[in-house]
Amino acid sequence: MGIHLNHQHYFNKKIVDASIGIQRSLPWLSSTATPEEQAGLYSPLSRIVHGNLQAMMKFDATGDKFTWAPRLSAQFSPDKLASDNKFNIGSRWSVRGFDGENSLSGNQGWYWRNDFIWDLAAHERQFYLGADIGRLIGADLYQKGKVLSGAVSGLRGQLWSTQYDLFISTPLSKPDKFHSDALNMGFSLQWRY
Repeated sequence: MGIHLNHQHYFNKKIVDASIGIQRSLPWLSSTATPEEQAGLYSPLSRIVHGNLQAMMKFDATGDKFTWAPRLSAQFSPDKLASDNKFNIGSRWSVRGFDGENSLSGNQGWYWRNDFIWDLAAHERQFYLGADIGRLIGADLYQKGKVLSGAVSGLRGQLWSTQYDLFISTPLSKPDKFHSDALNMGFSLQWRY
């Protein structure tokens, strides 16, 4: 069960989007405890607070060709969480620069993404550079480390009814025993009909 609040504000070529949510796990109708729950690996009544703050700010001096798009995302929980509720960093959806085969996860953490976007005049294209950092919080971390940072560059846009994103990324800092390729490339295609 959860409740979420969202707010979006527009002013002077800037957009700020903020959200906060509270989530609580509740047992339903005499549900049977899972083996993980019976072993005490997570709390059946877990509480999670998560928040996001993102913005898009155009630079007037560049004739609206350049945009800064920061995003801060965080999650906090005092309880033991099931693996699907943990906060993960080290993928293309959180801290970029990593291959996604390994990630750091914990009950609490944050990440900050920064995109610097150049709007190309031809065919609704954008070239972007990004630098991200993320950190897990808490003393319950028995794993490889707490901090990841990475960098990305890419080209995204739309051609006919297809949106595309081509990128290349690299880790900037990671724990010593955290394996990821030194250079990661990827793409996504979305077709609307």
